[in-house]
Amino acid sequence: SVLQLVNIVVGVLVYAPFIRILDKQTMENMRSSYSHFIEFFKQNEGDMANIKLTERYDSYGDIAKELCSELKQSYSRQIVMYYQPQYHYDGRCIGVESLLRWNHPVYGMIYPPLIIKLAEEGGFLEELEEKIWENALADRPYVLEMYGENTKLSVNVTGTTIVDQRFLQFMKKLDSMKSFAGCNICVEVTEQATLSFDDKTIGVLNTLKGMGLLLAIDDFSMGHTSIHYLKDNLFDLIKLDGSLVRGMYDHENSREIITSITKLADNLGLMVIAEYVENEKQRKTLHEYGCDLYQGYLFSAAVPVVRS
Repeated sequence: SVLQLVNIVVGVLVYAPFIRILDKQTMENMRSSYSHFIEFFKQNEGDMANIKLTERYDSYGDIAKELCSELKQSYSRQIVMYYQPQYHYDGRCIGVESLLRWNHPVYGMIYPPLIIKLAEEGGFLEELEEKIWENALADRPYVLEMYGENTKLSVNVTGTTIVDQRFLQFMKKLDSMKSFAGCNICVEVTEQATLSFDDKTIGVLNTLKGMGLLLAIDDFSMGHTSIHYLKDNLFDLIKLDGSLVRGMYDHENSREIITSITKLADNLGLMVIAEYVENEKQRKTLHEYGCDLYQGYLFSAAVPVVRS
């Protein structure tokens, strides 16, 4: 029996390095497959409404199904919020946007739009977005310590979720626990193309505003859909479509559109924030076009809160 035990120990010592090499190769292969998957996702992001990732019968479908299952089981424990500050031209921090993060043990930080897509396909998007709100509100005291007591906190909600009665009841419950009035909290509507602007939607948005919440539109352009949202005077803030800021120096139309939006917003009493501001030249150019609120790497990447 002693000899058998010695043989087992020797066997483990001999084969352990090979097992570690195999594990390392497996991890590298998994990460490489995920990298190709994310590249595919980003290339087709504009058409993702017509693509069902978890119904694909290929390696991309396998990764999507794996991640969707893991996310559904663990989002309440594993998702965290990072915060990217927003600044006025004069240097004041005027707000932060809360941004979803999921640090996967194998793949690292998962691309946030993919998280939303997987939750939508998995049928738990509403639950995920409720958890996002709970986390952001729990972090708010630390956000205010970091950036100032008057800092606006923006939290994203997809166009499909915001009009659902479940979400409205959830927000009413949060409001009853601690009133939103006077707290400078903003509901930022993402994926606005999915937002049907009917009486039901207008009613929901009016109810949210009645709680004291601010409303913002993400990725605003001069398209018919974006302009349509302004006629009922429900929104307080619009965020320029990122492609406009990135294309300022390559496309004259981008500059014309930004100028038109800032003039329209000024006439309607709306704030305008430019995202993806990465250098001083962009900031100065946007100022010349009438935009004085900015968000981007020029000021800060999204960061976690510091818990004192």
